[in-house]
Amino acid sequence: MGGTKVAQVVEADVEEAFKWLKGENVREIRKFAAILALKELLIEAPYLSFNKIFMNNESFILIWNIVREKKIYLREIALDFLNVSIKNISQRELNLQTDWISRIFAEIKKTRASLDENIIHGNIIVLRSILSCSLKENIFQDLEDISNYILNHRNNKNAFIQLAVIETIPYLARFDTGIFCVTHLKTALSFLLTFGFNSKTEKAICYETVANLFTIIDSSFLKEDMGKIMNTLHAELEKKAKPFCPEIIKCVDCLCTKFGKKLNDYVNLHTLLDLVIFYGLYPRTLEFLNEICALGESDNWWGAYAESIQLKMLMTISAILSGRVYSFPIISENIKQEDVTKFTEALQNELSSNPEFRKIDSVALALQTLATFDFKYYADSMAVFVKDVVLEYLENDSPLIRKAAANAGSLLYIRQASKGDFMTKQFVDEILEKFLGVCLGDPDNSVRETMLSSLNENFDAYLNNQRYLKILFTCLHDPVYKVQENSLRIICRLVKYDPSEIVPYIKKKIFQSLNALNYEFIQKEKEKVSPF
Repeated sequence: MGGTKVAQVVEADVEEAFKWLKGENVREIRKFAAILALKELLIEAPYLSFNKIFMNNESFILIWNIVREKKIYLREIALDFLNVSIKNISQRELNLQTDWISRIFAEIKKTRASLDENIIHGNIIVLRSILSCSLKENIFQDLEDISNYILNHRNNKNAFIQLAVIETIPYLARFDTGIFCVTHLKTALSFLLTFGFNSKTEKAICYETVANLFTIIDSSFLKEDMGKIMNTLHAELEKKAKPFCPEIIKCVDCLCTKFGKKLNDYVNLHTLLDLVIFYGLYPRTLEFLNEICALGESDNWWGAYAESIQLKMLMTISAILSGRVYSFPIISENIKQEDVTKFTEALQNELSSNPEFRKIDSVALALQTLATFDFKYYADSMAVFVKDVVLEYLENDSPLIRKAAANAGSLLYIRQASKGDFMTKQFVDEILEKFLGVCLGDPDNSVRETMLSSLNENFDAYLNNQRYLKILFTCLHDPVYKVQENSLRIICRLVKYDPSEIVPYIKKKIFQSLNALNYEFIQKEKEKVSPF
């Protein structure tokens, strides 16, 4: 469909939508549907629909009235529509942009003194859309008024208004960074840090906004406020509030990126990183700590922190898994004994005073960290620790823990096995007995599957053993096809070590799979067999 036909369809749909908006006693759901239809028309056919929708001021006023609706779902769909409209306007000629932005400002100015929360909320969201799309020349003369109007409502008790203010602050900062930093940065940061620290529901969005400001603003503008910033982040990390707030770690990460080594002028980095580790071994925490370790590969100054991070993470994991702090060797003069002693005392305090320190979620995170984090400075120190501590978690009651232990144990020993001479055959056999016992007998399908998938080619030389082959052949009869597939993959890799023993079993499995494909009437079963 094209040409005049499309224009006719658009015109008919716009007319029908405005009938629903104009009509008296129209149900709210119809108004919602009408605005949603107009929004989609504006997205899919912008040039055709824009002129039809906004052909006169009456249409604009109809939409604007819904922006002030008491019902939040109607107000939000109207605001979404206006956001799409403003984006559309920003792509038009300058005179058209100026005309429409002036119209919108005129409506906002009429109600700038209003205390009606619905009007305030609508005005702030519309201003945010303008800031995100408009050229500076369109609103530069009104920028100070816009900024003051938005920030003056930061302490409004209405949650929707506060959220709108918080989300709009980065748009103000990005629109004209210099003016924002000179005039409003201190007010905005103070509000965000105070409100974020004291709020439970809006903590994440506050710190996300703070992190965005750190990204936008030059470090020279932040120096004056670094005391308050670091004190707030330090207090947040220290209280270890649940649920975990990754945005706090993002703030620390952004500051490290922005200031680099100079961050040490405002905070003791060792203390800050200790607090980050104690905050929880969550994925966002590990991502940040990995970034620090990566810096250490090319910069000796950061290298000292990388060595310290890996040691302290291992000490923390050992405390979570075993209930006591293992003593790992200090491998470098960069790590001070007094710093390690202080951290050990803090760990002992956590063990004795924090009942959540060794909860099942913490154990799972600790095991996952062992599997995913690169402890390259301490690779030679972990084998006995993993054997004595991690393997026992393969018998834990929780499938989540057993699965994490399967990943952690295998990945660590894969790294060790690759060195060849470090691990004796007896040592590896003891580990493989445990692993293959899980592959054969764990009641949880996903644990058996994970355990088998963890046994990659670095174990092949040790798996070439009659006892182990027998277990792998038994796994080929597992009711879960994925377990069978993982077993067969390992067996195929072992052919080069003992073809006379293994090839007959592989042939038999192939013939069974071919027969299943030929005679199996259930399509789902065919799909399961076909990978073989």
